[in-house]
Amino acid sequence: LTGLLPAGMEYETFAGFAHFADAQDEAALARVIAETSNFIIPGTLPDVPVFPGAKPGMSTPHCRFSLDALRAGHATDVIRALGQHYFAALNLALAIATKRALTHLDAPRGTRVYIEGGFADNAIYCRLVAALCPEFEWVLTHAKEGTSFGAALTAWAAADSLDPRQLTSRYDIKTAPVTAYKLPGLPAYENAFTATLR
Repeated sequence: LTGLLPAGMEYETFAGFAHFADAQDEAALARVIAETSNFIIPGTLPDVPVFPGAKPGMSTPHCRFSLDALRAGHATDVIRALGQHYFAALNLALAIATKRALTHLDAPRGTRVYIEGGFADNAIYCRLVAALCPEFEWVLTHAKEGTSFGAALTAWAAADSLDPRQLTSRYDIKTAPVTAYKLPGLPAYENAFTATLR
């Protein structure tokens, strides 16, 4: 199964509005889930919306900022005040977007889903998607560029007139399982997130 979810681009875009780094703060994550009031709505590529019709931006209990307002720097003070709660909301948004993308693909139960590249280092995102989609097998890989590897594999198969599946014995991709979070408030947060899309 193949789908397009520009999660890396979404992360980089929204992370760029914060003038501090993602500290992978699990306490901030738990707080954002418990409060269910801070949300990031992805959608930096209008032609590939995971949430069709939703307006990308940021929503807090007191204000809402469009993507254009974020780009213009109008939310800088609010983001600074949110601190690591901002990144917790961002990782939650991308995990929920990943779940939605897999739903659109109608991926069968038990499908193995690989997380590679930079996102494999984002432990909060990885553990969140595993919690939101327990019907799939989530694994991390050591591969840094899955798209490039797939293109090279396809070229190799074409050059040798082989089906790419015939090459599986010629390479090894090391994997490690993702341990899902156990967060009782996660379904309520997901429902509240969905409500902000309307």
